[in-house]
Amino acid sequence: MLGPSEAVPGEVESTLVLTNGTSAPGNFLSGIGLTPRALLYDPATGDLEVAAESSGNLIVVNPTSDRVVGAIPAGDEPVSIAYDPSNGRLYVADQSNTVSVIDPSTGTLVATLPSGYYLTSIAYDPVSGLVYVGILTRNDVGRLLLLDPENDSWVGSITVGGTPVSIAYDPANENLYVADFLDDNVTVVNSMSDRIAGSIPVGSEPESLAVDPANDEIFVANAGSSNVSVIDGQFDVVVGTLSVVGAPESVAVDAPQGQLDVVATVGLTGNLSTFDISNDTLATAVPTPLDPSTLGVDPTTGDVYVASYYSNSLSVFDPTTAHFVGDVILGSEPDAIAYDSLNGDLLVTDRATRSLDVVDPSNDSVVARISAGSEPIMAAFDPNNGCVYVVDAGGSVSVLNATNDEFLGSITVGAEPLTDVYDSGNGEVYVVNAGSDNVSVIDPSEAAVVASVAVQVFPTSIAYDPANGDLYVAYVGSENVTVIDGTNNSVVAEVDVGVIDPTAVAVDAASGLLFLLSERYSAVFEVSTASERLIREVGLPLLGAPQFYGFGDPIAFDDRNGYLYLALGYNLTEVLDGANGSLLGYFGVGENPDSVAYDPQLSELFVANLVDGSLSVVRPLYLVSFHETGLPSGALSRHGWSIELGGVRAHEYGAWATYAVGNGSYPYSLSGPKGFRVTGGPPAGSIAVQDASTTISVELERGATYALTIAVTGLAHDRSWCVNLSGEAVCADRSTTKVLNLTGGAYSYAVASPLVGQSISARFGGHAVNASGTLDLTHAERLTFSFSYPYYVTFWEVGRAGEPWSVTVHGETLTNSTGGPIVAHLGNGTYRYSVVREVGYRATGVPSRAVVSGAPASVTVTFVPRAGEGPHASAGAGTGSDSAPRLDAAPGSSELRLGTPVVVARRPA
Repeated sequence: MLGPSEAVPGEVESTLVLTNGTSAPGNFLSGIGLTPRALLYDPATGDLEVAAESSGNLIVVNPTSDRVVGAIPAGDEPVSIAYDPSNGRLYVADQSNTVSVIDPSTGTLVATLPSGYYLTSIAYDPVSGLVYVGILTRNDVGRLLLLDPENDSWVGSITVGGTPVSIAYDPANENLYVADFLDDNVTVVNSMSDRIAGSIPVGSEPESLAVDPANDEIFVANAGSSNVSVIDGQFDVVVGTLSVVGAPESVAVDAPQGQLDVVATVGLTGNLSTFDISNDTLATAVPTPLDPSTLGVDPTTGDVYVASYYSNSLSVFDPTTAHFVGDVILGSEPDAIAYDSLNGDLLVTDRATRSLDVVDPSNDSVVARISAGSEPIMAAFDPNNGCVYVVDAGGSVSVLNATNDEFLGSITVGAEPLTDVYDSGNGEVYVVNAGSDNVSVIDPSEAAVVASVAVQVFPTSIAYDPANGDLYVAYVGSENVTVIDGTNNSVVAEVDVGVIDPTAVAVDAASGLLFLLSERYSAVFEVSTASERLIREVGLPLLGAPQFYGFGDPIAFDDRNGYLYLALGYNLTEVLDGANGSLLGYFGVGENPDSVAYDPQLSELFVANLVDGSLSVVRPLYLVSFHETGLPSGALSRHGWSIELGGVRAHEYGAWATYAVGNGSYPYSLSGPKGFRVTGGPPAGSIAVQDASTTISVELERGATYALTIAVTGLAHDRSWCVNLSGEAVCADRSTTKVLNLTGGAYSYAVASPLVGQSISARFGGHAVNASGTLDLTHAERLTFSFSYPYYVTFWEVGRAGEPWSVTVHGETLTNSTGGPIVAHLGNGTYRYSVVREVGYRATGVPSRAVVSGAPASVTVTFVPRAGEGPHASAGAGTGSDSAPRLDAAPGSSELRLGTPVVVARRPA
């Protein structure tokens, strides 16, 4: 939450992955999609791991919800995955000649092991405990590298056939089988001796292997001969051949269904064939999505997942119905964001799905997806009619009703339209056409183009200034900005700004500034809209030249804090101060950020990440500065002074200390070195931050100071509280806090946030005082507040359903005549209780005390039949012996300690 002395003007609070609607905390590099190459089921987490070649990640898919739930960096172009159950780690081979070691439980990259060779495949052998990595040498000779997972080191190699593209372990005979793509055979390796045990000729271009340990058979997908070879693992010979349609790319055994799954490419499409393992007969053949590349099986459900290399998706096949039942989309191309001021939604163009995604920013979820032309690249919202106008690069504007998510039609505009903007002054939409060098003016009431304004060559961006009603058009390869009068749709000026390639433009109406982003100069240029003159150039030395990846709007101005946000690639967003052009800082976002938009209702910024298929949800940060005066320079440089803000303490040796925080309330306390006290401002209090920065002045002077420790008891451990100390709020969410550097004297005090129904007592030092009043501070002291509240303590009985029973607690015996729960009303504290003895039973499994601490409590009493006692013997009361009522404590336990919150459970069965 808090930054160091140098402020960061924003941070990513969460990331919304557009294609599946999931939201991840913080800056989450989704790495979604782009060429899935391999699938693996992780038995420890129950997730599917997808090697996404182009993104350099393992995409984590929850097979229960069929949602993408995470992404883990896994080298450059990962192509194969192996799982080691002994340490729970994943080993990923990539095409940068390294093996990445990943801990899937934490989603972290543990180690990277360079090999020096081109890696093709990977597998784990539980007998030898080694990981085997297929490599290709320069002369096309295949080898297996041996990796020891205990110390993540290479320990040897084995020469096999040409291009070992797949490795499988057979637990039935404890051998490894290696598919040699160029040699049309399968090499058998004895992993215990690390020697070649045989070579089995199969079909042409064997590409994938699968093992059926129940029948000790190995299945080989032969891409070049359109069939699957069946190998008997006992004798290592081919005993059958299964014909398939197309070129088989991947094969997997579906043990829950007793079948073999084979996915094959057929032209640009694919085919999924399933075979009955018991008799090797074809069961079903189902068309698949575009260009299938690999498949995987969920061993729990038996569902089959087919990955498409180019469509960036996982298709889910239900073998019980022989139908595809859904898709997990792995790729998307969000390109621009518009804000729907009527519904409070974000409208995101998505070129990959040819749609407009409707995002609810209150819960970061995709609530609708509307078809929006052949290549939607930009959107503008009209608050008068609730429609959004989506620019289609094909030469039209799609009109969508944002309220009911309905496509209304399209309007033909100029050639190569790139962007549009809504003019709130005249209610018209302006579309920039790069191919026809003009601006189309759309009247929403007529749903038609009502004017065309000729401009210069290749316009790329447009901005509207509500202060003067003008529109500003920027160009690629030009030093001019065209000014269009929105009242009569005519060009009124050509402003020479001296900037070549001002490819994006934004307006600050309040200060009368026009911001032009230049890709060529790696700078932002500020132009006065009043004088139409260039007044300032702000270089971007941090990241170098801006990079634009799509047609989105990479520049946005936030009029609430005066910040200018620039999404310029490099997985970062830069922030400038619009008032003076200074660089305030930057923060990380997703891969290739392409467009930014601001939500004025939530005071949040959204960044569209083109390659990641996600939106970064950014909360603006504001500066809280403390300025100290009064400390001599020697004392300041040697001893410094201390600040605690929002629970984070820092020691400063300069006169200024600055923190970056989001909107909210933050308790703080200040203290100087020994012998100095705070006099020119409150030593403790609370700062409310709401869309603005603030500065607190602190004066220190020599003199005696004391610390006052404020403590609370009786509240739940995570319950926040506040005490008013001479007009200043001292707040905490823990049991104690200290107020430092108080001078001697009288201080008023009172609990500022009492809980309804609580009774409060207080002690100052060793003496009881009123819950509010005045204290005289003459030395370091402690002020304690004790909260008390009658909580419900519920006693449940098990073993004597429907029969009367009684509990004695806090001097009172409580009875339930129907065998139901017994409820006592007790304040905070520790209570002994006893269960009145019932003839023929003894109470067991419970401690002898209950502790009530700021929450309801629940106790279960279990009655166990006692041998040798009749059911009608007389009952007594008391504690201590079998002849008297007693409470038998559970072994090793003397108290029942309950945290917060505790929900009173239903009666146990």
